[in-house]
Amino acid sequence: MRHPIQLMVLAWLLAVPGGASAQSGGSFDLSWSSIGGGGSRSTGTGFTLQGLVASWNSGQSTGGTFTLQGGWGGPIATTDAPVAPIPAAFAWQPARPNPFFDRSSIEFGLPHSSHVQLAVFDISGRRLRLLVDEFLAEGVAHYQASVAIAWRAVLRVARGDVEGAVSDAERALELSRPANDPQLKLMSAEMATMVFLSAGDRARASATLDEALVDLRELRQTGFPVVWLHGLAWVASALGRADEVLEAVEDEPADTPWLRAGRAVAFGDFPAAADIFAGMPAPAFEAFFRLRAAEALVAEGRRAEADEQLRPALAFYRGVAATRYVREGEALLAASA
Repeated sequence: MRHPIQLMVLAWLLAVPGGASAQSGGSFDLSWSSIGGGGSRSTGTGFTLQGLVASWNSGQSTGGTFTLQGGWGGPIATTDAPVAPIPAAFAWQPARPNPFFDRSSIEFGLPHSSHVQLAVFDISGRRLRLLVDEFLAEGVAHYQASVAIAWRAVLRVARGDVEGAVSDAERALELSRPANDPQLKLMSAEMATMVFLSAGDRARASATLDEALVDLRELRQTGFPVVWLHGLAWVASALGRADEVLEAVEDEPADTPWLRAGRAVAFGDFPAAADIFAGMPAPAFEAFFRLRAAEALVAEGRRAEADEQLRPALAFYRGVAATRYVREGEALLAASA
C-alpha cells in the first residue's frame, strides 16, 4: 500500500547580508515572496527574510521539458531539456543555500505518484505557510514550473502555435493555484490572460483578468509580477477595463520602470511603454508594444509614424523567428505603404 508523503521544512534558516543568489535547479524554490506575500521583508520566530525585487539575472531553472535562462529583465529563452530521472526511492536534499539571503531551494524526488504536503514551520513548531498540498507525479517537480510553462505559452504565441500556447496557459494556471502564493499565481495569470486574448478568447481572457486582479489587490507591493503588469494592462485595455488595473496599482510603493511601462500601456500610450522598455533594455517587450503602437497608428491613418514603430519591431521579430508577429508587422507595413 502506498502512503502519502508529508514534508515538513523547519524555518530556522537565518538571513545573511549580501546579494541574492542565483535560481537553482531544485524542485521547489522557497523565496521571500512565498512567505511574505508581497513585502520586501518578512520575519517570524527564528528567522528573518529580506529580499530584492526583480534581480536582473536569476540564473537558470530547469524541470520537466523546459529550461529558463536569464532573469526577469534579461534575455529569456526556452528549450527542450531531458526529463529528470525518476528516483528509485524517496530523495530529499537539504535546503540550499543555507544560510541564505533572499531565497533557498528545496529539492526532493518521488519514486511514485503521491499526495505531498510541503510546509514551513518555525522553531517552536508553528506552521507558517503550506506551500504545497497536492497530488504530484513521480519524478522531480519545481515550484516555479507554472511560470516557466506560462513563459513557454507566450513564446508559442509568438511562433504561431496558438493551440499549444493555450494548452500551456491552462496548465500554468492549474499548477500555480495550489501553492497559494499570490505572486506566483499573479505572474502565471498575467501571461495566461495575454495568451487567451491573443487566441481570440475574450471571455477566457476576461475571467483570467478577474483572477489576476484579485491577487494583485492582495499584495502590498507587487514584487516580481510587476514585470508582466504591461501584459495585464494590455488585456485590460483591449477589454475596456484599464481603469481596474490602474486602480489596483495606485498605491504601489516601488516606482520602477516596469510599473511606469504598465501604467503607460493602461493609458493606451504604447510608444511610451516601448520607449521605457528600450531604455531598460527589454527588447521583446519593446518590440511587442512598438507593434501594438503601429497597429493603432495605422488605424488612425498616421502611416509615417506607424512605419517608425514597425521597422525596429520587425527587425527584432525576424531575428527570433517570431512568425506570428512577423506576419502581423508585414501586414501593417503593407497597409501603411
